[in-house]
Amino acid sequence: MNSESINEELAGPPPAPVAAAARLPSLDVLRGFALLGILMANIQDFASPTGILHDVPLDVVSQSGSHHALDVAVMTVQWLFIEGKMRALFGLLFGAGTVLLLERLEERSGAKFAADIFHRRSMWLLAFGILHGSLIWSGDILLYYGSLALLALYPLRHVGARYLVGIGLALSLAGGTLGIANAMGLGAAVPAAALQEGGATARAAHTTPTVAQEQAIDAAVALRTEELQAIPKAVTAGRRGYLASEPDKRQR
Repeated sequence: MNSESINEELAGPPPAPVAAAARLPSLDVLRGFALLGILMANIQDFASPTGILHDVPLDVVSQSGSHHALDVAVMTVQWLFIEGKMRALFGLLFGAGTVLLLERLEERSGAKFAADIFHRRSMWLLAFGILHGSLIWSGDILLYYGSLALLALYPLRHVGARYLVGIGLALSLAGGTLGIANAMGLGAAVPAAALQEGGATARAAHTTPTVAQEQAIDAAVALRTEELQAIPKAVTAGRRGYLASEPDKRQR
């Protein structure tokens, strides 16, 4: 066997798409299902000129609107079965697909080759995420996938399931409580909502709200008025061409 044949054997088979027989249809179906679910979660933000970013629609909760029953049904389905669940499912499938890719590459061509392919793929994912998030949509998630793949997924791929579950629960508790509470300003929003509710109850009972309740109600009305006034401007800006609207995206 000459040196050229030895090098070809060490390099493994030439790169090619995975054969149909080697694919796992269940992963492909779940991945498509998760992507459609993510679209359902994001489509409201795409359609809204101001962007709701997965907020609970309080107007639905307060029983306003001409199709209240339908609004409540859609909101219930979204928050019980879609919101948060589909992104989590897609993230789980991303990790499973990565582990499957690495196992197959390591078995076929060795750990060094597998690491090289994985890191190159992750860097491309980072590049696409930066371009997409900078030039098209600020809600891009590819940057986070690429970053986590490099910083956590690859280094932790051989850690035992028991330890991974513990790490995941700790991160979920920290990010899902303190992280979200701070990001959404719940420390100020919850007391303000309580004051607004108390003021509305007082008015309904034909009594005088407290000064704090009146201020909370006035602040909510002013904020809502400002949001409504911003909608026509956002619609006008959204209907402009890409190059004309890009400076507005950078300013936001």
